[in-house]
Amino acid sequence: MLPEFQWVPVSGNVNTQPVGVAKVGSLGGRFNVYRDTRTEAQYEAGFGGNFQGSAYPAPASAYTRTTRLEYALLGYKGPEFYDTGIIYCPYIPVMVQRTIGPNDFAPRVGLLTRYGVVDN
Repeated sequence: MLPEFQWVPVSGNVNTQPVGVAKVGSLGGRFNVYRDTRTEAQYEAGFGGNFQGSAYPAPASAYTRTTRLEYALLGYKGPEFYDTGIIYCPYIPVMVQRTIGPNDFAPRVGLLTRYGVVDN
């Protein structure tokens, strides 16, 4: 498929134990490796995984994944801010609006943010 692509062995020290978004090692001393345990690929019982119990409208077998989900998200952090591919630009960080619920008169809090996403 890609004739110029070749597998090359790279020394690495990847530790898969940390949880959350954490640095787990490096590849070849050049690339930092991070792991996000909140993604669907990191745990089988996540979104679209194997759900148990009768609280779901469909039987548990309907939520069982038939194929293993494997993917990698690659990113590049250059020395300057303009080396990035996508820029997140919040221009109203967070607005908080307090109100009262019309049905039960319970206090409610609404959060609003506005932002732009620009590809570089």
